[in-house]
Parts: sequence; C-alpha cells; structure tokens
Amino acid sequence: MNEFGLFGDVGPGEYRVWGYEKTTKYLFTYNYIPRNYEAILVGPSYGNEAMDTRKIANFSVYNLSMNGVKVSELRIAAENAISMGEMKFMILCLDPYLTWTGGVDEGFIGPKMYWSSLGSMFMLKYYLIKRRQQAQSTTDPFSKSHTGFVDYSHLPQDGTSEELVLRRIEEYRASDTPIYRMNIDEEAYFDLGELLSFTRAAGVQIFAYYYPKAKAAYDVVEDEYAVFKGRVDELLNDDDVVIDFNTSDFDDLRTDYDSFRDGYHLTPKGADVVLATLSHTINAFYGGGRRRN
Repeated sequence: MNEFGLFGDVGPGEYRVWGYEKTTKYLFTYNYIPRNYEAILVGPSYGNEAMDTRKIANFSVYNLSMNGVKVSELRIAAENAISMGEMKFMILCLDPYLTWTGGVDEGFIGPKMYWSSLGSMFMLKYYLIKRRQQAQSTTDPFSKSHTGFVDYSHLPQDGTSEELVLRRIEEYRASDTPIYRMNIDEEAYFDLGELLSFTRAAGVQIFAYYYPKAKAAYDVVEDEYAVFKGRVDELLNDDDVVIDFNTSDFDDLRTDYDSFRDGYHLTPKGADVVLATLSHTINAFYGGGRRRN
C-alpha cells in the first residue's frame, strides 16, 4: 500500500488528489514531489484553481497550492518539500486570504498524518471518498490533479462573470469580517516570513506574484490592499523576483470579466495569462531554460 507515493521510486503523473486535498498534498511532499519536480507553486485556492503548471515551459513544477489553506499550513508542506528534495525555485501566490488567519489544523497537515496514512480511520474515510470520486468522474474537480491543480471550470455559475464580480464588491462593502477587511493576522504574517527565510536559506529562488483581482473590485479595496501589500513587501528582498498583477500592465486581464469564474478565482482563460507571464519571467531569469544554476 503506497497510496501517497511515500516510498520507492515513484514516477511523475502516477499520483493524484482524490480527496482530503491538504493531507494528500502534504503527504506527497515526502517523496512523490521531491522525486519528480524541481519546483513548487504555493498559495491558497487562488494559486490552485486552473493553474496548470505544465504550462510553465522547461521546468517541472508541482502545484502545492491548496483550497481553504492557511499560510501556517502551507509553510509546513512547502518546507517539507524543499527539505526532502533539491528544489530549484518556489512560486508564491500572494493574496490577503493568505494572511487573514494563522494556525494549523493538525487533523489535516503535520507528522501525525504521515503515520495515519499507514493505517487508521483516516484511510478508511479516504478510500470511501476515492471510491465516490471514481464513480463521479465527470464532476471530479481533481481529475487533472496529477500535477496538483484543481479545475472547477465545468461547474455552472450563478450569474454572468460580470454579475459575480459586482456581487463580490457588494459583499465586501457589507461585511466587517477580517477576511473581507484584509486584516493581517500576526501569526500568519510571522509564518509567511519564516517560509520565505527558510526557502532562501535552502538556496531556492523565490518568484512571488500578487494575485490579480478584477479591476472593478480592486478599485474598491485599493486602500486596504495597499496596507496588506506594504507589509508583505517588507518580507521580500531584492533577490526575490516579484510580479504585481494588479497594475495597469495587466489591465487586459483585470478588465476582462471572463477571466474570473466566481468573482474571485481565475478561469482557464485568466490563469493562462498568469501562467504565460510566470513562464516568461522564470525562463528569462534562467537564461531560457535549465542551463543556469
């Protein structure tokens, strides 16, 4: 039994997510990812949905982003992947969602789950979810997850793309909860800084990007977003390569409502713009491919 590729010479594309995404991807960092990939993309669901890292030319990149994740949890997974392998670079998706709350749910990520994967009630639940997903293949969002990304593009939308963006704006205006108000949790902020420091100390190059928001939405949150960005900028240094997708250089993306699936997440169309930019930037940094060390 080697459901998560924990042992042996496992090959690329042999393993995918069936359920328990956070736990599955965390367990992949022990062997499957470090054996088969030279880089990781790390972020919340914004870095996950439709972000097919196979479109980053010349490099094998696993999408270690996770839905509903906290940066404290991402830190554990990313640091484990880096420690277990020889990663060349890490791509980091930056958004206020990443830092609005901290903490780790040890029932999903952490050494405890390594031992649970060898035989426990967790595995029984996992196999039940896997069997259900196998029976519902047409609605399985993880069907393309052999390199990590999730695809919800087949799901119906409750309105047009423009209507959904405008609805999110109204939700923002009506709410005072931390996730909408872009509050920065200090534990989360600390863990983000620690992840960046660990990555640099391991000799792994950082490519960070500020996730694009629809321009109509960004214009409403610009002042609060600037506070978030200012604090995160303090954690980045001159050796990190940083792309800000919330600038006029990317207005074609940001003003195209069809680039956003639910008012937040990118559609494949929008994700392709981000991936093409990342691919160009990374390949330019490495002189067109793997030749530069």
